[in-house]
Amino acid sequence: MATFTARIQLYGAGEKEYLTLQAEMKKELFTITKKKSYKTGSVLPRTEEFNRRGNLSLHEVNASIFRAVQKIGKKFSFTTIRNREK
Repeated sequence: MATFTARIQLYGAGEKEYLTLQAEMKKELFTITKKKSYKTGSVLPRTEEFNRRGNLSLHEVNASIFRAVQKIGKKFSFTTIRNREK
């Protein structure tokens, strides 16, 4: 089974949008691994990190991320990494 890590940034989003993101990612079977990774006064957008395990392709994982994030209605960027198997 593969494990994927996704880091997602929402632009111009507040706490409400990030809570919605977490709920939508949970519906897509992701677990949150890191919360509030931004520093106070930082210019960079907040980054949320999620994990997902399963017999999935990278394309399937990216499609599920896109479904979840587009429901927020904000501009976004994300990076997905397939973790190395041990």
